[in-house]
Amino acid sequence: MDRLPSVAIVPAFLLVALAGCSDEPAGGGAAIARVNAVRAPASSAPPESWCEVAFGAADAPRFELPPLAADASGQGFPAQAPGRWVWLNLWATWCAPCIREMPVLARWKGELARDGAKVDFWFLTLDEDLSELGRFLRENPGTPPGRQLRVSSVDVMEPWFVKYKLAASTAIPVQVLVAPGGKVRCLRVGGLNEADYRLVRGLFDSP
Repeated sequence: MDRLPSVAIVPAFLLVALAGCSDEPAGGGAAIARVNAVRAPASSAPPESWCEVAFGAADAPRFELPPLAADASGQGFPAQAPGRWVWLNLWATWCAPCIREMPVLARWKGELARDGAKVDFWFLTLDEDLSELGRFLRENPGTPPGRQLRVSSVDVMEPWFVKYKLAASTAIPVQVLVAPGGKVRCLRVGGLNEADYRLVRGLFDSP
C-alpha cells in the first residue's frame, strides 16, 4: 500500500519520530551523531550518564508495557522472569536507525550473557502495517534478536512516554532497562554506539 495517504492520520509524536529516524541532516549540512553531541568520555562518565532518564532504586517507577496488539512471535504476552533484567527496545521497520542498531543489540546481548548479566531482550514494534512487518520478519530471521511484541496503536505511546519522564514527542529508537522486580531504571533515546558498552554493562551492577 502506498504510505503517502496515511501521513495525514499519523499522530504528532510519530511525525517527530519519523523525523528523528531520518538519515538526512536538517538544512543539508553534515549529520551529527547524537552520541557525539552528548556522550561524556567513557573513562569518566558514570553508567547512568548513558540514560536519558535514570531512576534510583528508591524512586524507580513500576514497569508496565503499553497496550499490546499481539506477540509477533506467537508466544503470548510476556512476564518478567524472576531475578532477570528486561531490555525493552522500541523500534519499527520504517525507522532506519532502529534497523541499523539491531546488530549492535545482538552483539551486546551475547556480551552481556558472557559477562554474567542476566538480561532478556524484548522488542516492541510501532509498526501498524502488518504486511510490511511480516515481510521484514520473514526476510530477516533472528532480527530483532529477542522477544517480539507489537503495540496496539501508536496513539498509546504519547502517555506511555510521559509516564516514564520522556517527552510525548520522543522519537524511536528507545531503550528501556527494567531491573529484577519490575522497576524501570533507565531510558535511553537515540541510536546506540558500540563504544558505550562499558557504560551499559555498568548499569546492570546497580543495586
